[in-house]
Amino acid sequence: MTPTVRAKKVQGSVFTQGQNLGQGQSLGQGDENQQPPQKEWKQDKLCTIQINIPKFHIEPNTEPKKAPVSLNHNNGPVDNDLLMSLAVALGDEWKRVAHYLGVHRVRLQAIMRNVTVGERSERDAKYDMLVTWLKGAAKALDKVSALSSALKYGDRYDLAEAVHDRNRDFIELKRGQLTAAN
Repeated sequence: MTPTVRAKKVQGSVFTQGQNLGQGQSLGQGDENQQPPQKEWKQDKLCTIQINIPKFHIEPNTEPKKAPVSLNHNNGPVDNDLLMSLAVALGDEWKRVAHYLGVHRVRLQAIMRNVTVGERSERDAKYDMLVTWLKGAAKALDKVSALSSALKYGDRYDLAEAVHDRNRDFIELKRGQLTAAN
């Protein structure tokens, strides 16, 4: 015959007969009226995580150096003048237009950061976005239709129509030059 062991559960811990419950309590008769022992917490380190804390900059960040941009698209309707006029006319929807043009989000964030760090205006940011799109666009892409579609998706139908008008004027100018040459 095996001896039976009495056990009592006190605040999530199981004590068997003969163990000290703390504060002079044991598993004897009449334990129901006594105060339960105070629970002790034990802390163990589970792991150590190394982190890099950035250095504190006392002086503000300087404006990043930027390579000069020159557009070699002077033989088409989408040129530097058109991009500058669009940058002036675009409002807060320029980020949506950038999305529809396929400008990457990371590049857009870099353009916006350059505006906040330096003394550049939002017009410069819009122009940089348009130049980024034009530089990254394929040569075979119809830039007029891509730009006007993005402007329509950005709810700027007036600017999309202005781009189409400029394209019509450019085509008529080329036709006039061809007929004058013949």
